[in-house]
Amino acid sequence: MEFLPPDGGALGLYDRDGFAETVGAYPTDVPEDRVTPAYLYVRVDDVEATAGRIQEAGGRGLSPLSARPWGEKAAWFADPDGNVVAVAQATSVEPSELVHAAG
Repeated sequence: MEFLPPDGGALGLYDRDGFAETVGAYPTDVPEDRVTPAYLYVRVDDVEATAGRIQEAGGRGLSPLSARPWGEKAAWFADPDGNVVAVAQATSVEPSELVHAAG
C-alpha cells in the first residue's frame, strides 16, 4: 500500500520479503498479538476512506476511528508484521474545547 501526500513524498508499506529485498536486511519478527514500539501518524484528507482502505488491505484495527481530544479524528492499525500506522484528519474544534477535552 502506498500513500502519496499532495505536497510530495511517499509512504509505502511493504510485505516482509519485498522490504527485505529493498533495504538489504530482514525485519525482526513480531508475535501476532504484539506490535512494534513505534508508530507512523499520517494526516489525510479523507480519514474514513483511508481507514476503510487499510482495513480492506488487511490492517488489524487497534483503536477505532473516533474524535480525539487534540482536534483530529484518528484510528490506529497494525499491518500483518505488527507495524502501527495511525491515520487522522483535522476536525473543526475550538481551542477552548481542546483544553477542556484534554483536562
